[in-house]
Amino acid sequence: MKRITPLLSLSLILVACQAPQQPLQSPAVPTAQTVQTLTAQQGAQLAPVVIQKSPVLAPVERKPEGKIKVQGSTVNVEIQLPALPEAFKTQALDLAGDNATHIVATVSDSHGKTYTPDGADGNDKVSYPANGMLNLSFSNVVPDQVLIVELQVEDDGNTDIPQAHLASAVSQTTANDVNATINYQTTPTALAMKALIANDADRARAIDLAALVTKMEEITGISGTSPNFSYTTHPSLVDTAQLATDLASDQPADLNAADYRLVGATVDLTVNGLVGNDKVEVDVTDAASVRATNVGASGTITGATPGNGLKVKVGAQTGNSTQYTFAINPTTVDLTNNSSTPVTITATPVAVTLTDMTPSSGEIGTSVTLGGTGFSTVAANNTVKFGSITVPSGDITVNGTGTEITAVVPAGTFGSQNVTIQVGSQTSNAMSYEVKPKITSLSTTATTVGTSMTITGTGFSTTAGDNTVRFGSESVSSANVSVNGAGTVLTVTVPGSISGSQPVTVQVGNQTSDSSAFNVVPVLNALAVSNATPDTTLTLTGSGFSTTLSANSVSFGGTTVNPATVNPAGTSMTVVVPNVSGSMNLNVTVAGQNSVNRTFESIPKITTVTPNTGSTNNTITLVGKGFSSTPGNNTVKLGTIDASVTAASSTSLTVTVPETPAKTADATVQVGNQTSASAGFSILPHLSSLTTASTSGGKAVLIRSQLLTITGTNFDPEATNNTVKFGTLPAVAVASASATEITVVVPSGVDTPGDVNVSVITNAQTSNTLVGTVPSITLNINNGGFH
Repeated sequence: MKRITPLLSLSLILVACQAPQQPLQSPAVPTAQTVQTLTAQQGAQLAPVVIQKSPVLAPVERKPEGKIKVQGSTVNVEIQLPALPEAFKTQALDLAGDNATHIVATVSDSHGKTYTPDGADGNDKVSYPANGMLNLSFSNVVPDQVLIVELQVEDDGNTDIPQAHLASAVSQTTANDVNATINYQTTPTALAMKALIANDADRARAIDLAALVTKMEEITGISGTSPNFSYTTHPSLVDTAQLATDLASDQPADLNAADYRLVGATVDLTVNGLVGNDKVEVDVTDAASVRATNVGASGTITGATPGNGLKVKVGAQTGNSTQYTFAINPTTVDLTNNSSTPVTITATPVAVTLTDMTPSSGEIGTSVTLGGTGFSTVAANNTVKFGSITVPSGDITVNGTGTEITAVVPAGTFGSQNVTIQVGSQTSNAMSYEVKPKITSLSTTATTVGTSMTITGTGFSTTAGDNTVRFGSESVSSANVSVNGAGTVLTVTVPGSISGSQPVTVQVGNQTSDSSAFNVVPVLNALAVSNATPDTTLTLTGSGFSTTLSANSVSFGGTTVNPATVNPAGTSMTVVVPNVSGSMNLNVTVAGQNSVNRTFESIPKITTVTPNTGSTNNTITLVGKGFSSTPGNNTVKLGTIDASVTAASSTSLTVTVPETPAKTADATVQVGNQTSASAGFSILPHLSSLTTASTSGGKAVLIRSQLLTITGTNFDPEATNNTVKFGTLPAVAVASASATEITVVVPSGVDTPGDVNVSVITNAQTSNTLVGTVPSITLNINNGGFH
């Protein structure tokens, strides 16, 4: 029966351990400070074995520590173990089967008394908990200066696993509660104290346990922060026998820590048969899980805890170049302190087989996926060939399992090629691959017909006539095709019968390249006129126009419209000038290609002026097309006078009538160099007030031969260009005039009492009307006289 520690998770044991913890202590009684340790013991020998398909060793895991609580006469131990599945096995435990589910646990004092846990069976064992949570109680424990708590797990079914052991020394001299831990570092302390008790119990009770814990930290050289600790000397390499001997005469503080550090054993490794830089990982399942990683032709495992029947395991390093089967001799070793033991590992590569290839045809530079077995997982160790040409290692990738390689079809190949893969001395079977030509670039993707251009790519035949170049369905005459010596550049003349967008392809033998887009550039030779108003039909002539009407577009300075008609030869089209303004570039676009620019100027046009008369500061609206939406870019004249544009769009201008003499002033708009046709408009004089010597009812009193002052706007400063009309009387000349004021003598005909309409006529333009009034005259006849 082999005993191993209960403090094991479901994988390898980690050298780095749980943080030491200072437990609670009774008054004046030192308690054990703890750090995990594990001791390897006897294991059974096995014959050399073969491990198939390069196993990778499982990762090491940290182990949790157990909690010890002493309450009066009861000792409680709590440890979280791995849950127990139906069949569970690690390199340290085999928990599969009915014979692997028992725990041996004891508490012993310094007087030779041993206590077993409550509920133990007839063999003083307890069952392994299915959920892994172990809770043990020891009753009626007499308080003692030294109590030794020990735990072991029985593993009846796995005879090749060494024994592991946990122990802790606890001091309880009163009925007060004591808390402690049980793990790696407490074990050598407890084992030394147990040996001392066996020889001299009184001396053991006199040992200062707290000082011994401090000394153990010095011996092991523990460092780090919970839970990541490391040791200068692993607790399993503490010489507990010598420590017990020296404690018989010395207190812990007087001991020399270096005297209790074992060197550990060395395993010398020789590895044969690895490919390239492949390496293996090897470990020995001793108490400290010593491991050697990245072992090539040779290596060593140092610091292994001495013991018998320690199992040797080998696995492939993660990322090895290939798969192997391994033979280990011997698979178990017996190690003694500071000894050296040889172990030979033989690695045999697996066979290389090519089973599938996707795709089975493609251009040079295509990535081809090759499936199979036995490939190297390091790309450089796989030699992939297309015929006699080797794929550069930089063009090869491989998956992590060595079952799939991606290789780029190498330059210089063409036609049908046999593909093979070689790994070391192993070469796969061959599979056939068809290389097809590939266009990588065109010297130009758009030009006019009859132009010479080059096609660059791979897989072209070095015999010019063996390359069939097509623009769409139109083949280039072999007389118009030449090729360079490397078969990578074709020079061709664009055939004259194509237009618009055309895919270019190259065919060599039965393989045709993927197409590359090419467009014929249209040519715009002339415009029927270089300027016109919006809505005018304009004729364009050139070449390369598409005979499909909707495939052509015409840009007027960025405003794009479709043509109205195109002739069958693709050399002439008509287009309606859109609502654009100013001078602009005009070009034709076919399949994304633009012709050369031609200059075109839009002539603005006025369709209406609303209202068509007005005075200074009146607002009028000009409606039309070809206006600039920037007010300042439109020059509006009323007659010869500039008018201010206050708002603008492409179809409407808002204009303020300027201060100028009334007259006929047709409106025009100039944008850039182009001026619209005129639209009828008149500037009218405008009356704002009438003033005479007196007023009646708020109206100016009109008395013949008296002077009337008229104020307003748009009068002509030249007096003779203004007349004043009083009611229906003929217009009379003015006495004086300025742009805003006229004086006139009320004529003799204005003598009928009542209101009289007064207006001004300036340059044949008649103003609005203001009302003056003629007063009534009362005559009194008295004794033949007048009053």
